[in-house]
Amino acid sequence: IQTALAAYTLPPRNSPLTPGQQNAILAGVARQLILITGGPGTGKTTIAAVLLEQLHKLAPENLQLRIRLLAPTGKAAARLDESLRHGLPPALRTQMDLPAASTIDRALGYIHNSPYFRHNHLNPLPADIVIVDEASMIDLPKMAKLLDAIPPRARLILLGDKNQLASVDPGSVMAELCSSPLLQQHAVVELTESKRFDATSAVTPLSQAVRDQNPDLAWQIASDPSLGDPGKKIILHDSSQIRFNTLPPALTTLLKESFTPFKNADTPSAAFAALAQFRVLCALRRGPTGANTLNRAIEDILFPHRRGEFYDHRVILITTNDYETRLFNGDIGIILPDPSRNNQLAAHFENRPTPVPCHLLPDHETAFAMTIHKSQGSGFHRIAVILPPHPTPLLTRELIYTAITRTETGVHLWTTQPTFQTAVTTPTNRAMGLAQKLQP
Repeated sequence: IQTALAAYTLPPRNSPLTPGQQNAILAGVARQLILITGGPGTGKTTIAAVLLEQLHKLAPENLQLRIRLLAPTGKAAARLDESLRHGLPPALRTQMDLPAASTIDRALGYIHNSPYFRHNHLNPLPADIVIVDEASMIDLPKMAKLLDAIPPRARLILLGDKNQLASVDPGSVMAELCSSPLLQQHAVVELTESKRFDATSAVTPLSQAVRDQNPDLAWQIASDPSLGDPGKKIILHDSSQIRFNTLPPALTTLLKESFTPFKNADTPSAAFAALAQFRVLCALRRGPTGANTLNRAIEDILFPHRRGEFYDHRVILITTNDYETRLFNGDIGIILPDPSRNNQLAAHFENRPTPVPCHLLPDHETAFAMTIHKSQGSGFHRIAVILPPHPTPLLTRELIYTAITRTETGVHLWTTQPTFQTAVTTPTNRAMGLAQKLQP
């Protein structure tokens, strides 16, 4: 296997596996449990694809491995699907009978209005290999239920970034598992070489300084306009200028210019492509710098004459799991005319051929701006990150790190120095004792 991996090349540039990636794959072949942690662009899902290929080759000829691909949200599941489609040839995917990725709730068998699932230790998942992406988003109760449903002999591969935000619910499971001495010795592989960020982008050194809790260096990078090539800079703004009913001219201009290509897109595919170019990420939901306020401001800038709840080009975020419409928490939709229904407005979703009538939509919210928590598992070409002008307990190192790593290129950062530096030095403290209980 080691010889094969040394000669292995990755599409589309035929680049070789890094030593860290090779070690992760070897560990995944040799061990029943592996946690692969690393920042954006370090190749976690690439490793999952190569690992599946190697396990398929090693399986007895008459054995069809049962594979389950899971993620906490529908959006994360779609991104895992996309990564594996790019990473595995179609013929091999057919040979492996590779299923579509699904949410953890759906795979476990969600029971409406019940804390229990259909699959558990008495009725385990029919699986030989379980791969879970974005594992840092999984809370403690959900992780417990997932582990309870995995067969004792199955292989479990958790992919995530231990430095990212934890779930909004109890527990920093991925971070605690990765800090356990026992698991560090036997199950944790950390990837450090990113192929997504490059030396021409100021995002790369800023994310590293935030990750390392170095507030002085992080502020120096954020406030230095000379760092980064054009389009790959950190552009700093003063968030104390943002008021409930008045946005600074610089922010108004940024929003109008950045969302105009989206507003002018005349097909669903063009609209989704334009939407991926820019997004507003807020630390808070409420208040002058919150997502709710920014969404209303963006609507007023782009669609001052809109009427009603549903209007052409409204961006929505599904906030619940709905099995009747097959829409899940985290799915992003765009309200657009539906040619099959006399151009009545309907919600269009990526990788879904049929739009959903507006009256059938489950709980949702406007999402031109979204909270940093809700942005996990997503990536955008450029972003505006909006922090409040004063420090709050909600602003942590993990929050800042998650926000700025949602992009590969440029960040418009609205903050103040005290807020930013305090956040960089404030780690999330939600330890549940997992690391201490998993002692060698």
